[in-house]
Amino acid sequence: MCIRDRLNVALISVKFDQVSFKDHIDIYGTKFMQSLNKFCNIPITLYGESFYRSDLPGNYCMQNFEDTIPEHKDFVRYIKSSIGTDKKETNRLQKALRWSYKSFVIIHALKFIPADLIVWLDGDVVATNPISNNFFESINKNFLCTVYPQIIYNNLHIESGLVIFNKKHFFMDDLIQHYIEGYYEKKILSLKKPWDGFWLGDFVDKNKSKNICQRITPPFSNVSDYLRHNVGKQKFINTHLNKYSGRTLDFPL
Repeated sequence: MCIRDRLNVALISVKFDQVSFKDHIDIYGTKFMQSLNKFCNIPITLYGESFYRSDLPGNYCMQNFEDTIPEHKDFVRYIKSSIGTDKKETNRLQKALRWSYKSFVIIHALKFIPADLIVWLDGDVVATNPISNNFFESINKNFLCTVYPQIIYNNLHIESGLVIFNKKHFFMDDLIQHYIEGYYEKKILSLKKPWDGFWLGDFVDKNKSKNICQRITPPFSNVSDYLRHNVGKQKFINTHLNKYSGRTLDFPL
């Protein structure tokens, strides 16, 4: 376990193999790390799947995804066993799996990283200007979480390229339990679109009367001078990666 004292930014890297290694690094890692190395001194925890780097700057901590979060293997097995011949359903399950890594990491970070504030950043986010040590704290303002809400398919979806979580908040245990029910108990698969953003959106929507989640629109508008998100399937063009699974075309899971 990497010991941190206040703030952590978590990045999960996707599964690497010899064909897709460069594609994954280019899309989800290289620019992220280069930009944060240049503009940010905040402690960063990387969750690497079948991947480890020892040449990281001093503010980085590397976690092995499989060893740290063995519960995810059961989720993978369940997805694989559920895939049949229906192409549309296969795509739905592939997307559920693709974004499950993020949620399993968030569960682990919220439960075990000893920090007051946990900040999730997608691996395709890049920093564009210096980020101060109190940058995310000043944005969150003591809310349980700071999120970017969207209405997609008539449901509340959270654009989760950046989410700020306040572990000191009274309702943090409720949020962790919601994630556990979604992914350990697989309730996320009951959704028509089993994306991590819809599951977090379900929690935010159910608790809207409590005013515990800060909603900011449009996505990244409050940090646009400092962070940019390379979102969308366009980034998979001219790569070996499947737009549904985010993985190699010949290894969809």
